Amino acid sequence: MTSPARLTVAEASRLISGGELSPVELTRDVLERIEALDPQLEAYVSVFNDEALAAASRAEVEIAA
Repeated sequence: MTSPARLTVAEASRLISGGELSPVELTRDVLERIEALDPQLEAYVSVFNDEALAAASRAEVEIAA
């Protein structure tokens, strides 16, 4: 599988629905990509890692239910 951060929303949705990708895994990969690229791009004023991971965890629980 390609890096989750490079998936389209439709692709990520399909993989999450099929249990092949977790929202937490996707979020972690996106946050890692932001961390790697933002020093050069300066595209983000703030990145809320903890909040994003908490929301992804909640989504994972809701999807499993």
